[in-house]
Amino acid sequence: MDSPVRLDGVPSYSCSQVPLGPEGTSSARRAELLKAAAAYSMAVKRSPTDSSLYSKRAWILLELSKVSKALADAEVIIELQPKSYLGHFLKKLSQRRCFRNCGKPYKTVPQLHACSTV
Repeated sequence: MDSPVRLDGVPSYSCSQVPLGPEGTSSARRAELLKAAAAYSMAVKRSPTDSSLYSKRAWILLELSKVSKALADAEVIIELQPKSYLGHFLKKLSQRRCFRNCGKPYKTVPQLHACSTV
């Protein structure tokens, strides 16, 4: 399926071009999450001390199974706001996802690179 390409090089899809069925819905949702993660990454570069941007990006990264990147964002949130409940929650959630996906406790997975969902 050919898709029109915008000037910025990102393909754009109309509703009629997205394949129907669960696979199509899943791939369309993933594409939207990837776009959102990229947008938050640009926002973080512009405002690196805004912990809310890191938390929103961490949630998206967890949805995309990018556990190590979500954990890194959670740690930045904690560094910016040490008493942040959300930062500590996202960190623990990332560690649990690693355990669930790898079958190994977080501390035994060096830098989360042994986890298959990095």
